[in-house]
Amino acid sequence: MKTQTRRRLVFLAWAGMGTLLMGALLSPSASQVLAGQAHASPVGAHAAARLAADVGPLQATPQAYLPIVWRQYFLDYTYQDDFSNPASGWPVDTRSEYGYEQDADGSQVYYIRSYYASGHKFVSGPGFAIGNFDYQAEVRLATTVQPLAPGDQYGILISPAPIDPNNASGGPVYALQVQLQSAAGQLPNYVVTKWTSLAELHKTVLKQAGAADWLTNLPKFWNRLRIVRSGNQLDFYISRQKGASFTPWQHVFLYAEPTLPEQLYVGFLVDHAEGSSYLIEFQFDNVFLHVYQ
Repeated sequence: MKTQTRRRLVFLAWAGMGTLLMGALLSPSASQVLAGQAHASPVGAHAAARLAADVGPLQATPQAYLPIVWRQYFLDYTYQDDFSNPASGWPVDTRSEYGYEQDADGSQVYYIRSYYASGHKFVSGPGFAIGNFDYQAEVRLATTVQPLAPGDQYGILISPAPIDPNNASGGPVYALQVQLQSAAGQLPNYVVTKWTSLAELHKTVLKQAGAADWLTNLPKFWNRLRIVRSGNQLDFYISRQKGASFTPWQHVFLYAEPTLPEQLYVGFLVDHAEGSSYLIEFQFDNVFLHVYQ
């Protein structure tokens, strides 16, 4: 009887430690919890009740419920940012190259400025997705002068790790960009890229084409960009401002990546054209990220 009791206690202790360990592994840190989002606890009364029921007689076989806990924790959720709160978690540069601002038209936006030829700027925010997601943002040219050289690009990105804008590294990073043209009235291109590392020599253009009437080249007019993940597949969409609304989404590219990272952060990028040395500013607004199973 004493031997059986001792075995029961040892088994209960082992099961309890496993439950606590599972909770520690799956519980988010304070920096990972998005403001305003509710997270279900992976270990609670329900898990404890299941554990007690499964212990049963001494001859019972231990059972693991990690997939069930996983599904309980990673609920569908939505992250949004309209940049009306300058403390919402995006990086701010002391030299005023990127950060929050209120535009002359009253829009509260996130901006990125570039002064130098071939100047790349990569920025990631606090929002991230594990698994399937729908990421959208509005982007526009803010400076009212026409670009002096073709090739200035700006857009949205997804990255497996947060990016330090002053020391960008890591990869692979996937991006959907608007490429401006120097001729007034000439429609921009859309460009889909993959950066195996955040350096120009490690960028691959997956698709580049004229945007027909799906994007605008005009300053202060918004384009919408969208990346949707389903499993290891990425779908890319574009749209533009037309009056007080936007044109319907236009699907422009599908990319299958067998090694697509499970966790991806959302962000922005600017790619200043080679041979250019003038100030150009781009603005970003209304970030929308919906994560689903």
